[in-house]
Amino acid sequence: GMIAFPYYYIFELLGPFWEFMGYAVLVLSLVLGILNRHIFVFMFSIVVLMGILISSIAFFLAEKGVIYFKGREFRQSLLTVLEENFGYRQFISMHRTFSFVAYLFRNKGWQKLDRRGFSEFAEVETESGGGL
Repeated sequence: GMIAFPYYYIFELLGPFWEFMGYAVLVLSLVLGILNRHIFVFMFSIVVLMGILISSIAFFLAEKGVIYFKGREFRQSLLTVLEENFGYRQFISMHRTFSFVAYLFRNKGWQKLDRRGFSEFAEVETESGGGL
């Protein structure tokens, strides 16, 4: 717990906010014209290579225990490890950020769900001309 909880808090909970803030600062610096392109390319390369390294290590550790993929599937999976750092990762990061913010501001109760029986469902289907 002394290792897992701080890891979860720093990387899994706060990580998407930092990543999203980095994208906002990137766009803002592009708009204001204060982006140093050499530093951007250097930092971007480091971040992408680190993402590829972490994904590759996870992939190879999973394959070490049980061989899931062979031949062509293995090569396609390695290509996916490379591709996930361009677009998919950013989408997931923004989704996690917006979902967490929505969670903070929404009612957290169980939310009462109106129950509908099978007979009510069958009546609606019969009236609309559809069937089961």
